[in-house]
Amino acid sequence: MTEQFLGAAARSEDAAAMLADLTARGVEVVAVQAGDRLTIGASELEFLWPDRGYTPRIDNDASLIALLRIPTGAGERRILLTGDATETALGLLSQRGDTFDADIIEAPHHGSYNAAGAALVRVTSPVAVLQSTGARRGTDPRWLDAVGSSAWLSTAERGACAAWIERDGSVRWTTFR
Repeated sequence: MTEQFLGAAARSEDAAAMLADLTARGVEVVAVQAGDRLTIGASELEFLWPDRGYTPRIDNDASLIALLRIPTGAGERRILLTGDATETALGLLSQRGDTFDADIIEAPHHGSYNAAGAALVRVTSPVAVLQSTGARRGTDPRWLDAVGSSAWLSTAERGACAAWIERDGSVRWTTFR
């Protein structure tokens, strides 16, 4: 969790209840921030956002953004997780000058179109973009230029969507209703 969320738990009954429930279930809750890394099996999860001490204008601007690095037979593959990050957070992340590719990306802010999100999809050149959203949001046609030849997998349009990386490094995806 972010330090921003943990701070909000002191002010929010719902957030405090969630943390209490996690603790009661034996889940270790730790604050992470940009630069932190967790090892998960042979993979590594690198947190890209938010920066330590960042004060968001709105809560979504402190959403975790992380890059999962997965070793495969064809070299490293990557999945970019963007949470509920808005244009502000994505813009600040891009201003740092970090560059990276991703094979799979979660559409930022449930696929709500913004220029910073579109730029992020363009520069990461993913094989697949997953958009988890409700029926009324669907795919904004402005995404089409950014997506290019990437598969756009929208739950609003295709039902359940999944994308994964095989041991040989190939990227696969499927949808079903």
